[in-house]
Amino acid sequence: MNQNDQADLDLVERLKSGDTSAFRTIYGKYVDKLFLFGINIIKDEEDCTDVIQDVFVWLWENREELTITNLKSYLFAAVKYKLTRKILASRRREEILHQRPSTIDAVEDDGLALKELQAVIHDFIRTLPPKAREVFVMSRENYLPHQDIAQQLGISENTVRNHLSVSLKKLKVYLSRNFYWTFFLFFFH
Repeated sequence: MNQNDQADLDLVERLKSGDTSAFRTIYGKYVDKLFLFGINIIKDEEDCTDVIQDVFVWLWENREELTITNLKSYLFAAVKYKLTRKILASRRREEILHQRPSTIDAVEDDGLALKELQAVIHDFIRTLPPKAREVFVMSRENYLPHQDIAQQLGISENTVRNHLSVSLKKLKVYLSRNFYWTFFLFFFH
């Protein structure tokens, strides 16, 4: 983890405890970057400003429940999600969607989408019970087959399948509850 990421995590911890100076620091650090990012998507200054303000209001109002491992990715993903909702409700929907960059260009911009998804999944993994977490990591990160996981953990293959099934259902809920991956799935299908 680099110094900037660590500084951001420190700001998030201070924010969670209600530190308004931490909130102002986060706002000052990211508002212009988020605006430039958003305006490239929606091409409307007023809508873009509204979306960014909504994200920061949401961040403040939900500060106590935050589980953020990468603040930059989290904020950019939140803006993407809000912009998606704005676009879907807009009369300019077709015009905006036809202007969107290709999937390859969007992913190549800076790899942000992949980093965001990885950060969200790592946040999710931390929420799993220990045994389910272990099974999930062995299956999805270490690519072990069910039989090997069962042998290593001393459980049945059926238990491995059950852990994975429940974890994947929870992941789907987690992604929808953490709102911003709706945008990723919509724009980068």
